[in-house]
Amino acid sequence: MSGGRNCHVSREESIRELIDLAVDDSGRLDILVNNAGVGMVKQIVDVSEDDWHACIDVNLKGPFFGTKHAVKHMLRSGGGAIVNTASNAGLLPRAHDPVYSISKMALVAMTKSLALCHARDKIRINCVCPGPVGDTGMMNADLERAPDRDAAVAQFIHASPIAHALGRMITPDEVARAILYLVSDAAVLVTGTG
Repeated sequence: MSGGRNCHVSREESIRELIDLAVDDSGRLDILVNNAGVGMVKQIVDVSEDDWHACIDVNLKGPFFGTKHAVKHMLRSGGGAIVNTASNAGLLPRAHDPVYSISKMALVAMTKSLALCHARDKIRINCVCPGPVGDTGMMNADLERAPDRDAAVAQFIHASPIAHALGRMITPDEVARAILYLVSDAAVLVTGTG
């Protein structure tokens, strides 16, 4: 961690330092959003051990340790809200990115399990599971690698029922609004969604 600005989410100590930095002067931490993520479009025979670790460490290990260290503070302050960014691949696995699907399905299961563990502590833990989100670094990188960008966009849209019905990808702002709801007092009785 350099100057409190960088965090390597696959390293527990880096996450702990970031969480501790976010705690306010009164010792409170009310909200955590685990939003870092990486994609991996590879078939299993092409996945190396390093590929596996890169995807699982960012998409699952990072949210686990972020939640672990946030919960420590939230227990002392009497509650809080945590939201994990999963994916529709966490609800229904996809054929073209099995390791990514595994990481997001495990994140949904982790969210539900930890929500049960900490409901009694007034710590709400939820996740959002959007379909294809346009205009993000991850999506833009996938589209740049595609031999036909327009065909790739159409394939992403077609693979998600809501995106297909709308004829477009989901926007980052739409995902942010869902997260904002889940951390707000309007969702005080919502936990374990995924």
